[in-house]
This record gives sequence, structure tokens and C-alpha cells, in this order.
Amino acid sequence: AVVSTQSTGENLNLNSFSGTMTFLLETLSSGGKDNQSVVFILDEFDLFTQHHNQHLLYNLFDLSQSKSTPIAVVGVTCRQDVMELMEKRVKSRFSHRQLHIYGPENFESYMRVVESILCPAEIASSTWAKEVRSTLEDTEGNNIKKYLERIYNFSRNIKELKNILFWIAVDLDSAQPHLNIETFEERLVGYFKDSVSVMIRSMSKLECSLLIAMARLSARHANQPFNLEMVLYEYKEFVTFEGSKLNAIPNRDLAVRAVEKLVQCQIVRNLSTRQGKVQKEYRQMYLNVDIMDLMNIIKACNLQKWAQSTLMFT
Repeated sequence: AVVSTQSTGENLNLNSFSGTMTFLLETLSSGGKDNQSVVFILDEFDLFTQHHNQHLLYNLFDLSQSKSTPIAVVGVTCRQDVMELMEKRVKSRFSHRQLHIYGPENFESYMRVVESILCPAEIASSTWAKEVRSTLEDTEGNNIKKYLERIYNFSRNIKELKNILFWIAVDLDSAQPHLNIETFEERLVGYFKDSVSVMIRSMSKLECSLLIAMARLSARHANQPFNLEMVLYEYKEFVTFEGSKLNAIPNRDLAVRAVEKLVQCQIVRNLSTRQGKVQKEYRQMYLNVDIMDLMNIIKACNLQKWAQSTLMFT
């Protein structure tokens, strides 16, 4: 149904959130089974849970359950704990249908994605495609492949990968029509600097301390997954035996919130999304950044002694 603002929103103040919400709900409720269906796609769904009382989510979910209102709501998010962010009344209206989309399982799969982005099917047999494959398959002194592996270790987000490769392709011209290490270096140095350094330098001392503890565990155990209990034990050992000036052992709830922030920033990743029934302290996770890069950045957080001792394990 098409409803004009003059008829439905006549006495509403559409300049306010409540007025706009009332108008939206009245418009959607005025439809029927014979009307065209509407699909709402809420990107970065976790941000909608931060709104006061989650009023919008509650009403959209409530309307979608009505047979007389043909609407569907699809939420898209990279937060694995998004179910825990929803209020009880909102969760009760949620269908609990979830689709988990995983990134490439290994670096070989990731490289195939890189090739498919740079060489779409329409130009698969072109000279450009052959040159790209040759460049990506070259194993001797292949610094481009090493840079791609650094991106893979930092983030397996395909959207970010497309953005990086887009700007690398834009830099090519008739004078330099081929992929080269200089172009990759220029783009990726800025990428890592902007994404990792800025986030870490803005973190609290507790978050940086937990990161170093994670780096020590990863370096000592060959990048095996760890949990919060292991991280806190590592932190406690350093405070106790090294005479460190770090803060005392943090409150457990504060530590859990600090780790959740690291997961949200994608510096740390949960090993699996199927850990809902596992206590937060025992959920397995792993570092999502290169340890050497992490240590070089974190030295600026007045934790040089501990960061330097971590490099002994690498």
C-alpha cells in the first residue's frame, strides 16, 4: 500500500524519532495480504541493538509475525555474540533463524578468491588474467603473495579484500599495467597502519595487557587457540614473577568486556560460532594479527618490558 504523509502522518512530527517511528508502523500496518511484500535489510545489525529500548527492532520483529503484514527483516552483522545483545522482549519476537557465512578456510582458498576478484569469468582467458595467475603462482621471492598472506592473517573479510584490490587496480595505468610489489606496499602499509595501529593505540592499558598475554600464548604454543582463563593466568604470572608495575589482576567481568571489545575490533577472533553454551571464560579464540606487528605497535603503550619479552618466543 502507498500511504502519503499527508493522510497518515498528518498530525505527526516527522522530525522526531518517535514521530517517524509512529508513521512507519502505521504505514506498514495499513497493508494487507494482497500488498507487495517488503524486506528490511539491516546492515551492521549490532548497532541497532544499542538504541534505547531497541524500540525499532521490537516493532519490526513484532510486525513481521503478523500474517496481515507481509514484511521480513534480515539482519547482517559480523558480531558472533549478537544474540546476547538483544533484549529479552526483542529476542522473544525473533525467529532464531541464523545463517553463518564463513570466510575462506585456508590461505589456498583465500588465494583463489583473490584470483576470482582480479580475473572475473568474463576475462578468464585474457592476457591480463594469465599475467595475474602467473604472478600469484610465482613462489620464488613472491613478496606479493607474502603481503596477501599478511592480509589473510589479519582479516579474512572479503569486503576489505575487494576494497584493497580495487585501489591497487585503480593505480595501474598504461605506464605501469602490471601488478607489482611497489603498488602493494604503498596500499598495504597504509591499510595496516590505519586499521591496527589506530585501534591499539586508543585501547586501555588493560586491553593492551591482555593482548600481550595472548601474543605470548600464541608465540609459545605455535598459534594454538587459547581462552580467557589461560590469558588471565599468563597475566598473573608476569605480574607475580617479573615484579611488573602492571595493574593488579583485573576484575573478571572487566576482563570479559575487554576481550569482547578485542573481538569486536577483529584483533581477536572466536574459534567457532558454536560456543553459545560455553562460559565466556572458556571460549576458544586466537589472535587475528601478526605477532611482530602487534608487538612493535604495543611498545608505545608503556608496556615495553613485557612486549620485549614476548619477542623472545617468536
